[in-house]
Amino acid sequence: MLNEIERVISYIAACLIHNKKFYHIYALENNKYFDYSFSGYNVYDYSRECFCSISKLSPSKYNIFDYKIQNFITLDLNGNNFSGYDYKSSSFYNGVINNNIITFFSYKTGKYTKYLVS
Repeated sequence: MLNEIERVISYIAACLIHNKKFYHIYALENNKYFDYSFSGYNVYDYSRECFCSISKLSPSKYNIFDYKIQNFITLDLNGNNFSGYDYKSSSFYNGVINNNIITFFSYKTGKYTKYLVS
């Protein structure tokens, strides 16, 4: 799974779980900020110059469509936990959000990545 996809999933999950708009996500592994905007069910990723749309399927299930790479991603929320499937990379993922810290796990890479939203 691409890092930029991990970031946008983490950002969207944080906004939905906290029911709040955040503007930045900080990738702890490379000490870099990335800017986003959240409006209705659309997210703009400034670093990739693209939109992602969010479709609500039920109170805890969403589909994300990434226009840049023409990719569908599922997102399931359960309290502070999230999980789903990335069709482009054919991989499952999950994560947990504690306050503003996100821990993302990709089954494809077997790697944990930490982010901070603000």
